[in-house]
Amino acid sequence: MRRPCQIGPEFLEFRPRFLGIWLPPKAPLALELEKKIRPKLRCYAGVIEDLKNHLSFDNIGNISLERIHNNSYRSWYEDLYRDFHNTYPEWGTWVPMTDIEEMNESISSGLLYFAKKADKRIGLISGKIESLLGIPSVYICELAIVKEYRGQGLAAVIQSRFIASLPHDINILWGTIDAGNVPSTKAAERLGRRSIRNEYFVPVELLEG
Repeated sequence: MRRPCQIGPEFLEFRPRFLGIWLPPKAPLALELEKKIRPKLRCYAGVIEDLKNHLSFDNIGNISLERIHNNSYRSWYEDLYRDFHNTYPEWGTWVPMTDIEEMNESISSGLLYFAKKADKRIGLISGKIESLLGIPSVYICELAIVKEYRGQGLAAVIQSRFIASLPHDINILWGTIDAGNVPSTKAAERLGRRSIRNEYFVPVELLEG
């Protein structure tokens, strides 16, 4: 691989093992890197109006959102994650629980909700106001579903309900997904979100080779 720049002398004191870079998925360097390594994270984004028109989930039944106004959700949420990590211990670092400070930001913005099927809580979704490339946007911080409702395609439905609740001046919905998180990737793509950039941790020796 041709070296993109001579960075070694600048970082020699720190002895880095990896260089973290973000690239568009179809950039020539990204295509070359993926012959040897896979991305760590993928950034999935979609224009709100396009997402609303991509698929209709109105006939997928009885899913609604209930806004959360305080920290009373926390024990329920922690129990959900405890069960998830007990079931899938290998996902402990890939899919961590969102910290309380970020969730409090979602509460302050009115962007933290329980997902409900009929009257039963089946999941939780949260977001925060965070622009993307200078465009008014909402970043999805969390989307979690209880065990008995996973694998039914409800993650995309919950996101669609979330989109319908957003302020009219928000133009983009986006978030980052671990490249190994196949269910979340499928849900984002089903909704119409697309990967716009990938994060790679490139071994320094690969750049030097």
